[in-house]
Amino acid sequence: MDILENSIYSNINGFVISENAYLNNAKIFRVYTDEFGLISIYTKNIEMYLSMYSNYSFKLNYRNEFFYCNEYELLEFISFKSKEHILFLNILSEIILKTSVSEFKNTEVYDLIKEVLIIKQIDYKIILSYFILKYLIFNGYHILFDCDKNIKNYNFDISELIINSSLKYNYKYNYIIDENEYNYIYFLYNSKKLENIILNNINMNFSRILGILINALCLNFNIYQLKSFNIR
Repeated sequence: MDILENSIYSNINGFVISENAYLNNAKIFRVYTDEFGLISIYTKNIEMYLSMYSNYSFKLNYRNEFFYCNEYELLEFISFKSKEHILFLNILSEIILKTSVSEFKNTEVYDLIKEVLIIKQIDYKIILSYFILKYLIFNGYHILFDCDKNIKNYNFDISELIINSSLKYNYKYNYIIDENEYNYIYFLYNSKKLENIILNNINMNFSRILGILINALCLNFNIYQLKSFNIR
C-alpha cells in the first residue's frame, strides 16, 4: 500500500515496539504494522496510552512524514511475566528498531513478531534463537547447511552463513559447534511453527547458540552490538 499525504488508513494492526518522549510533552510510538512495516506514530494527546508490545488496530492519518492516530483499539495485551521476559522483549525491540527499513511492508516479519510474543512455556533463549533464524530468512539471509555427517564437529561461518565440515579454528567469524548444536540450529531453522517445538531432552548451552546467532545477525545487518543482550 502506497502512503499518501493526508490520507486516512483504517484497520492497521500493529505491535508497539518503543515509546519516546518528544518536544512539548508529545510522544512518538514506534509500531510494527501489517500494512506499512515499522512506522512512527506522533501524538500530543497525553491521554493516548499504548501498552508496550501489545497489538492494536489503528485508524491513522499521514502527513509531514509522521502517522497520527485518530482512533485505536486493543487487540491483544502482552503482560510482563518476569525479569527474563522483559529482557527478551528488550532484545526483540532492539533487533526490530536497528534492522527494519521504515515503512517497508514485510508481513512475514509481522506474523513472526506476533508468533513469538504470544507463545508460552518455552525458554526465552529458544524463542529468540528461533526469531533470529526466521528473521534472517524473511530478510533474504539464508543459512547453507553443507556438512559431512560422519564428523562430530562443524564450522559455522557467520559472515557467509554457512555451516560446513571445513574446520577453521582461528578464523575471525567462525564458531565450532558440535553435533547437538548443529541439530538444534537445523531444527529451529526448518521448524514451521514455534508452538510445535519440543526440546525437553536436549542438553546444551542455549545461551551460547543464542550469542552466536546474535553475532551473525549483527554482522549481516551491520550492527555494532545489541546493548540489551544480557540473558545468561
